[in-house]
Amino acid sequence: MVFEEFNNKSELNKSRTGEILDNPLSLIQGNMYEKKMNKKKGNLQFDNSFPGLIEGMTVKRKLDEIDVKEKAWLKANEGKVGVAMNNYSNEYESMMREHLRLSRGIPQCKGDCMTTYPTSVPDFSNKRKACMAGCDLKGPYVLKCKNTYEGKLTDPSKRCEHLTAGKCDTGTIIMGNEEFIQSKKNKDFNGLTLQQGCCECGGGGGGKPHTRVSGNKIKSCSDPQLKVALGGFDGKAFCVAAPYPYPSQASKLHLKYEKVLKKNKTLEGEALKIWNNIAKLDNIDDKIKQNTVDEEERIARNLSKFQVSKQKIEDMGLQANEDLGGEKTIDAQLEESQLLTPSERWHLFGWGLLGVVMVGVTIDVLNKKVDL
Repeated sequence: MVFEEFNNKSELNKSRTGEILDNPLSLIQGNMYEKKMNKKKGNLQFDNSFPGLIEGMTVKRKLDEIDVKEKAWLKANEGKVGVAMNNYSNEYESMMREHLRLSRGIPQCKGDCMTTYPTSVPDFSNKRKACMAGCDLKGPYVLKCKNTYEGKLTDPSKRCEHLTAGKCDTGTIIMGNEEFIQSKKNKDFNGLTLQQGCCECGGGGGGKPHTRVSGNKIKSCSDPQLKVALGGFDGKAFCVAAPYPYPSQASKLHLKYEKVLKKNKTLEGEALKIWNNIAKLDNIDDKIKQNTVDEEERIARNLSKFQVSKQKIEDMGLQANEDLGGEKTIDAQLEESQLLTPSERWHLFGWGLLGVVMVGVTIDVLNKKVDL
């Protein structure tokens, strides 16, 4: 009873705040230290965007999927580019070989003109010139003539087909229409006349070959300038009769070139797909690099927070506890509790011994009274 009453009333079992501790040897500073530590841990905040292990694995898995997908796509399209390149190369080589063969027919034709009209033939010189002009005009060309005239400046709806009908024919201006066809009044916004921009009148881009006779530009055997160049001699028949060996093939060579252009366009399309995809991958790569920089910055910030919080936690074990009025440190308090424990035990032993003596004295007094 004495020990129980003593234990219930002992101030050693009460905290300075009046709370009964579960362990009579615990110190309030220890409890408060633990609470403060838990509070600090709870308040420790990090960037929400900081990638965890699972997130990092997810990003890597995503990148691996992109890598596999893009490699498969590149392999498939690389094959398409290879096929397109092969088709283009074959078509281009075929066209160039044909062009070379047809071009070699021109000097052959001119040589035949020389033998066909020897010096013994009347007007052999003019006949030779007209014949040789025909060789050039019948030669190969790779581009079909295209009108470059963009429409009359005062009325853009009026184009070559509207303005040259009945005034020009297969590259030649019909006599009596020169003033209209050559007039600046009919120029387009680029300043081109009908003669300069319309294929039917001998202008435009590409088209059949031209030639020169005595310094005069000749666009066809029907060109009036041929007669002018020959000094009034009508050489049209001799021009038309020029012995060029491949007139039909030469007139269709531009069709072969159009095929080359189509193959080239296909090749450009396939190459452009790869180029665009590479540009897309470059963009992804730039984003990944930027994300990497961002993540490194986040890691640095979080590491700094770790270090600050760690220092605060360490400092809590070395600084005075302000909540208790600036008393000794936790370490000192723990040392104090270790020193107080034996003392408490001696106090308990003393009180116990005193109680035993008092009981003994009481019994002795009672016995003496009984004897009396």
